Amino acid sequence: MALSLKRMRSTGPSAFGTLSDDDGNYLQFGGGPTLFLLERCDGDMIFRASQEEPVVAFEDGTTYHFAGNAIAMLRGDWFLRKQVVQALGAFSRREPLPSFISFRPAPGLFGEKIEPLWKRSHRD
Repeated sequence: MALSLKRMRSTGPSAFGTLSDDDGNYLQFGGGPTLFLLERCDGDMIFRASQEEPVVAFEDGTTYHFAGNAIAMLRGDWFLRKQVVQALGAFSRREPLPSFISFRPAPGLFGEKIEPLWKRSHRD
């Protein structure tokens, strides 16, 4: 998994990925090769992952561009590859996600159902 994330680039077809469970919930990630964002879907709600201790010095509102998306990020929304690997591993094993990750409703839509990253990136 770590090697696959290392190969990701912020442009092109492999700039995001999704792991889903049998209930249709998923954990999706976008970006790469070193910095990522995470979103989680539980039922009809999508949540943005964040962490209390930022791993970047970027200011809030810095825009992350990848796979045709431009997403305004908060400092705590950025994740390192090793953190994404930890989260994806826990999700795939049906274990609690690492304690450094918290979630809030996806920005701009008050957490209501929005399209997954892979659908958002294929708009005309």
